[in-house]
Amino acid sequence: MNNTGLILEGGANRGIFTAGVLDCLQEHGIYLPYAAAVSAGAFNAMDYASGQRGRSRACMIPNGRNRPPIHWSHFLRRKGMIDFDLAFDEYPNRLLPFDYKAYETSETDCEYVVTDCRTGKAVYLSERHNGKRLMRIARASCSVPFVCPMTELDGSLYLDGGISDSIPIRHVMDRGYKKNIVILTREKGYQKPVTGKPQRLSRMLYRNYPELVRQLESRNQRYNETIKYLEKLESEQKVLLIRPHKVLVSRADNNTKRMEAFYRQGYETADKKLGEIRDFICSGRE
Repeated sequence: MNNTGLILEGGANRGIFTAGVLDCLQEHGIYLPYAAAVSAGAFNAMDYASGQRGRSRACMIPNGRNRPPIHWSHFLRRKGMIDFDLAFDEYPNRLLPFDYKAYETSETDCEYVVTDCRTGKAVYLSERHNGKRLMRIARASCSVPFVCPMTELDGSLYLDGGISDSIPIRHVMDRGYKKNIVILTREKGYQKPVTGKPQRLSRMLYRNYPELVRQLESRNQRYNETIKYLEKLESEQKVLLIRPHKVLVSRADNNTKRMEAFYRQGYETADKKLGEIRDFICSGRE
């Protein structure tokens, strides 16, 4: 039994790096039994599980025919930074069809991290059979605080999973996956700044959700602690970290050349590590 998990960090358009990594893995027939995805990582996880190599890239990089789902112009029209109708309806159901059947029968189980706005806690959701609900879960995981509206699902309101569990390594290990490949979208040495500005904004925008505010206020510190923990696990050979050597795009950057270059960096990073990846997976078999 393969007991290796896959964890995908978010990062909006920085997720194009993850798309490159996963396309390389798919090209070489490397599929893991479980994936946990956060925020933009949801795009990547769905296409990985459905075996649709290249789809995440096509959805994320503007090419004259497809408009990008993440764009500040959409935010300025008071609809949020992400065009959810495009990302989770027009693309999967018409323009760039998602293979729901392949996803339903995939050997990869996917969980998506969302944040419950009432409790502030991470919730880990999955869905194989109901395509509409699957897209709603992915939307909830991608609902970036401050720049996207909350997403209603099953009677609850959710925001981006990165608020409560940016890189769900502890959850995945608790599920029994003791060895994990973790794809990050920030370079080694990156630390989130701990400043007062987001705290003030969260208290103003989410004053009716005090537990959510608490999570937002501690988010950066918890992220930095998780990175430190991951690097400890890496030194113990329990985690294989794949991350960019240089971040080429910001979260809402739609420059085609930079996006393509960051995608290629992801692909080439995975390609250079193929031997290491295979050895790591083999060591996780029981």
